Amino acid sequence: MSSFRRGRYVDIGCCPHNIAGVFYNTISDSIMTTFKITLEYDGTRYSGWQEQKNARTVMGEVRKAAEQVFDGDVEMQAAGRTDAGVHALGQVMHIKVASEVRHPPALIARRLNDLLPADIAVLSIERAPRNFHARHDAIARVYLYQISRRKQAFTKMSRK
Repeated sequence: MSSFRRGRYVDIGCCPHNIAGVFYNTISDSIMTTFKITLEYDGTRYSGWQEQKNARTVMGEVRKAAEQVFDGDVEMQAAGRTDAGVHALGQVMHIKVASEVRHPPALIARRLNDLLPADIAVLSIERAPRNFHARHDAIARVYLYQISRRKQAFTKMSRK
């Protein structure tokens, strides 16, 4: 579980990166920009949402793009995590940047989408209150399960 307390990032052990040390020392109460982002992705080629050391994940790809767009480390978390191969139609996440960001959200979305693989797309991005947290502030989650009880041609496709 991760949370922001008094404007500082406190890592309680869920994140495999040592981001806590970076943010604990650099984010001040007066300088921090938070964005609420809605993503869509085809999870076929990913080992789920959560970053893993030896696997390609959606969060890892979003982090790489965000660190280029914001020119430095970012703190991020989604409202929930998906397992390997699971798709998302409207995954809400937040990104917290340790500086003031002057670019309009539309430009940030365009830059992120340019850097992200084709199977991950930013649907929307908006500035959020500094204490916005995608997981803690979620009021509902909706899941759609599609279960086939027959052989399907689509399950045999390789999307590498």
